[in-house]
Amino acid sequence: MQNLDELDKQLLTQLQVNNRITAEELGYQVGLSTSAVQRRLKRLRDQKVIVADVSIISPKAAGMTVSCIVDVTLHLGNSTVIDSFKDLMATCSQVKQ
Repeated sequence: MQNLDELDKQLLTQLQVNNRITAEELGYQVGLSTSAVQRRLKRLRDQKVIVADVSIISPKAAGMTVSCIVDVTLHLGNSTVIDSFKDLMATCSQVKQ
């Protein structure tokens, strides 16, 4: 576990909201100079506290759908219950397999 002080935690919180925020704006928000923010961010990246800078893409805007794999456990496992469950799932348009 890394030793993170309150300023590190504040920086990380702000970056989780917007990872494109400038070091200058981050410094303004947490009360540090731009160069101090840059040093802290470099250290946090070097120590693998920050492991990636990512963009979250809107599936709708990108024309993508969200897929989920769901594992279902039935309390009763007899063939009648299983067949009934399969029939019910076959009526749901969102279920593909």
